[in-house]
Amino acid sequence: MADGDIPPWVDFVLRQVGEEFARVNVRLDNLVTRDAFLQEQNRVNENFQRLVREQAEQKAALASETAARLLAERTLAEARAQEQNEREREAGNRRWQVFGMFATPIAALIIGWVVAALQSSGGGAS
Repeated sequence: MADGDIPPWVDFVLRQVGEEFARVNVRLDNLVTRDAFLQEQNRVNENFQRLVREQAEQKAALASETAARLLAERTLAEARAQEQNEREREAGNRRWQVFGMFATPIAALIIGWVVAALQSSGGGAS
């Protein structure tokens, strides 16, 4: 064998090793560097933290809206109760007015009858 001649089995092994290195190079080209991975991880973590903050803000806004609605409903209920009490008080006043309208002529008749009875019996002063 001459110095430039390579045995076929060595040539075969060298080609196999070359092909394997080519496959490894393709796989390495598809891998992400550690810095790129850390940057992506930081970006995802920042997005996650932003979403957590937004969720907390929305929960706080929802809680304040709920409190405002409860306060509005309570205020409305109190206003309705006051209005109902006012209506009942006015209805009571009207009942007394109606009673007074009917009782006054009846009382006048009774007083007139008593006075007439007293005068006719002679017990009244003349």
